[in-house]
Amino acid sequence: MLQGPTHQDWLVDTLCLAPYTYFVSGSDQTSRNYIDTGLISLRFVGHFPLYMQRPPSPTENQRRFWLPSHYELMMGFLIVELSTQRDVDAFKATDKLTNFIRQLSNIFHAPIALLAYTKEDRPDGLGICARYWVSDQGLGIEGLIDPLAYAEVINQRRNPSQWEAPEIKPINKTTRDSFQRWTRAYLSTQLSINDIDAFKIITTNAKKPVLVICELKRSNKIPLETWSPYLDDIPNFMLAKACSRKSTDPLNVIDLTIFFSPDHFNELALHVITSVTAENITGFRKVIRGSSSGNTVDLLEQAIASMMDSAYVSTRRLHL
Repeated sequence: MLQGPTHQDWLVDTLCLAPYTYFVSGSDQTSRNYIDTGLISLRFVGHFPLYMQRPPSPTENQRRFWLPSHYELMMGFLIVELSTQRDVDAFKATDKLTNFIRQLSNIFHAPIALLAYTKEDRPDGLGICARYWVSDQGLGIEGLIDPLAYAEVINQRRNPSQWEAPEIKPINKTTRDSFQRWTRAYLSTQLSINDIDAFKIITTNAKKPVLVICELKRSNKIPLETWSPYLDDIPNFMLAKACSRKSTDPLNVIDLTIFFSPDHFNELALHVITSVTAENITGFRKVIRGSSSGNTVDLLEQAIASMMDSAYVSTRRLHL
């Protein structure tokens, strides 16, 4: 019997363990499957649709609160966080990483760039490291590149490129890592960037393969039965749905939000978000309580499988 973790990241660590083996961004366990040192994570970039743009010269409120109906998936980053700039400069992509990039591109139907960086700041005080190591076949980049130069090339891919020209924004040192500071300061505001916290392909009772994309949320302060998503996270939820639309057949992909308490083991709330607007988020929740961390994940996967075996897309018309 699987003996679950006994500390606060009980769910994250259980998802990483066999027999579940989810890919979990920023996890030591997941990272060791692909690299010898450092942490690995998966992030995606979505952009506004061509036909749906903010007003020219938007006000601050329009810039902050206006939302398109959806994001279109542009590209992904498989991020490798290393300890020092010297490690980045000496970085080499292994066959395992290269093969994994290819698998990710096939799963999500989007180009995936491999990017290695360090938390060490560059000497000029910009709050990002001196050089990235990048393998981006779509942009023809292979090797070391200045992060500002890479941002400029990526911004040229936004669609349409004449709207919302990037503006250098102040570096926010409270963000969790220098890669996030780079995306917020130097990439166009047309672009939304977010982690895929966890994903896995499961097989349902009807033998249907399903790509499960998970957004993980933690809190000790709110009960499972009453927590609901925050409007501040709307771009993240919209980007997860962009990944779902772009990946394989819509019947075979589901994006979920999983809320759990670090202090209350073996229970979680599964949220399926059905609609996202600037004013509200709608969805439904299912509270799951297991006898162990492994049993809780088993029950989670059973609930997902049951939903997906009942999913359908209708193209019927009423013929009068």
